[in-house]
Amino acid sequence: MEYDVLIVSLAAFFAGFIDAIVGGGGLIQVPIMFLVFPQMPVSVVIGTNRSASFVGTLMAGYQYAKSTPYYVESSVFCRNNSSTFFIFLCVLCALPLRLCGKK
Repeated sequence: MEYDVLIVSLAAFFAGFIDAIVGGGGLIQVPIMFLVFPQMPVSVVIGTNRSASFVGTLMAGYQYAKSTPYYVESSVFCRNNSSTFFIFLCVLCALPLRLCGKK
């Protein structure tokens, strides 16, 4: 009971190490969290794991953005295309709802 946080922290460190190399660190961390905290709801365990994954991905993206050059011309082209695709996707997803009479 006293070493629960230590066990989960070591598992999280190991899972992050594996996740950085090959991916799938959640496959290590989630089962250990279920073993250490069996009384916790499943949604809390999965949400905790997703939070850790989000922060890790955010930091990796930040480090990558810091280390690569930024080209304005290519980003404007990509932004315009992705915005157009996003609008198309929203209209495509909303169309069946409109046809069924739902708002």
